[in-house]
Amino acid sequence: MFSGFLIRFRDNGELDVNYKKHCFYDERFRNSLISSSSVSANTNINQEALKKLSIAIPPLSEQVIIAEILSAIDKEIELLERQLAKYKQIKQGLMQILLTGKIRLV
Repeated sequence: MFSGFLIRFRDNGELDVNYKKHCFYDERFRNSLISSSSVSANTNINQEALKKLSIAIPPLSEQVIIAEILSAIDKEIELLERQLAKYKQIKQGLMQILLTGKIRLV
């Protein structure tokens, strides 16, 4: 049983699950979906808006390769973001030590 506010998407087996995930998280796709939706208190996406959207559907073997590459890039970005957060914490700690005068630069 589905909610009255839920629209099911069926691809009839034409889309790789991971490829589909990357398509739906794509900023251009999401912006296109939102711009074709009606907005009141909430953004409403109806079936007509969904029918107007297009997704590039390469052969299934290419979808798998594309999804693997995008997933690897996502993992690399996540790793770099964690490293950046760590370096920001280190910088903040070093700045605190310098500003309190515990260490002086000559």
